[in-house]
Amino acid sequence: MKKIILIITVFSAIAFSANSQTLEKGSSLFNIGVGLGGDYSSYSGVYSTNTPAVGLSFDWGFKDDIGPGLITLGAYVGYKQLTYKHIYSSTYYYDWKWAYTIVGARSTYQYEINDKLSLYAGLLVSVNFVKFTEKSNDPYYVYDNYTSSNSDIFLTVFGGARYGFGEHFGAFAELGYGISYLTLGVGFKL
Repeated sequence: MKKIILIITVFSAIAFSANSQTLEKGSSLFNIGVGLGGDYSSYSGVYSTNTPAVGLSFDWGFKDDIGPGLITLGAYVGYKQLTYKHIYSSTYYYDWKWAYTIVGARSTYQYEINDKLSLYAGLLVSVNFVKFTEKSNDPYYVYDNYTSSNSDIFLTVFGGARYGFGEHFGAFAELGYGISYLTLGVGFKL
């Protein structure tokens, strides 16, 4: 988490300027956010540690002659990891780990309220991967070193707002089902 905050701070210091962050046809926007809430949980909803849900997205201004807004095309990657460790009899342990990764293509319709505030809604088509790893040093436990993985395809609707603090820097809040229900973060116009 400290590394994510450091990266955001460095990018913010570099990109801060005094104009708007309007996204036009042909321009690009890179977003990094931290998620809150979501369905990604471990066995029985109990876990001993978890990483923050991190989402990265990229939007490219594709078409601007459809109504008052702009259509973008882009990509999304999200990641979250949960672990659970149970120690018993002062000697044996179970160590379980869930790693969730989402990779997808997204498209948004962006509507500019003014030169700083934009609202957007979109669709995300993604492949959601989960990898489960189980380790134990219990000689009587059947799964002493077990790994499984699974993947599913999802279609998700999302929406958000972006506020530009400068020509190349802004903040956003996004509701929808990516790696979390709510993602808060920063965006950098490229």
